[in-house]
Amino acid sequence: MSKKRYFSNGKMPLRTYDEDNVGPSELSSALEGYSLEVTAKDAKSLREVSDEIPPKTAISVTFLPGEEMEARVAAARLVRSLGFEPVPHISARRLRSSEELKEYLMRLHEAAAINRVFAIAGDLSAPLGPYDDALAIIQSAELLESHMSFPVLGYYRSQHENQSWVAALTTILDTSAVLIAGVDGTHGYQARLTFAMARHAAVDLAMTFKTPPPAAARLTESELERLQESLRAAGLELRDGPTVAKAITDLCGLYEPFVRALSSYYGFALPPFLPPTAPVDNWQTSAWMQRSPGLGGLPAASTGESHFD
Repeated sequence: MSKKRYFSNGKMPLRTYDEDNVGPSELSSALEGYSLEVTAKDAKSLREVSDEIPPKTAISVTFLPGEEMEARVAAARLVRSLGFEPVPHISARRLRSSEELKEYLMRLHEAAAINRVFAIAGDLSAPLGPYDDALAIIQSAELLESHMSFPVLGYYRSQHENQSWVAALTTILDTSAVLIAGVDGTHGYQARLTFAMARHAAVDLAMTFKTPPPAAARLTESELERLQESLRAAGLELRDGPTVAKAITDLCGLYEPFVRALSSYYGFALPPFLPPTAPVDNWQTSAWMQRSPGLGGLPAASTGESHFD
């Protein structure tokens, strides 16, 4: 008598397969887009079905009571060796110290090149150590120092539609590129370090979210002229000549394709180098009264100072 196997990925209706008649290709199709889960104790059974699971499938490794750290690490190592992406659980309330978390993350990284974890609060009503919930794990220095990535944070959205981390990262890169290419008298080395770190972040994030960079350019020749005029009006000493435009174009080419790809992926708008109109800060607007004046226009007793003018 043949057995029935049932599959559903949460997006499609439940489908049944006759165990005696289903082949590897049908099973792989049914599992497309799935993530799986194994316990440390049962991880070895993955070998028996590994040929039927699509490569690079995310497979969670549970954090159950009674399991030893070594068993969880061995399970993550096995998942990686079979060509899948191990995603170990971290049960916040079952960790007894920050040292235990640090050791676990270090061993996971060494054994299985882990770059993703799944933080959960756990089933205990009270924590055994310093971590009360998943957020405490995410914010911990131990996790930040362990070469883990945080793809879920990329989906965070501000309450203001004109703000996003992609726009902030792009603004940092734009500013650094302009300072490096065309402004005298600034801290050039600091601008280069900032550019390098921000560009590294943009490239790594594009790789994490698998967003191939398109060819793109945001700064036109006329916009560059407007930008230079604005910077001169602010008192900055600018370099002149066609080499400035070429240097800015070359620098922009190192990061714009990546931030544009991230912008498209998340649906975030990229900021212009120079806004077409005077910007209005979000704090100035309200649904119940007229727009507040800007910083320089706020009422104050006269002191003879004009920091915001």
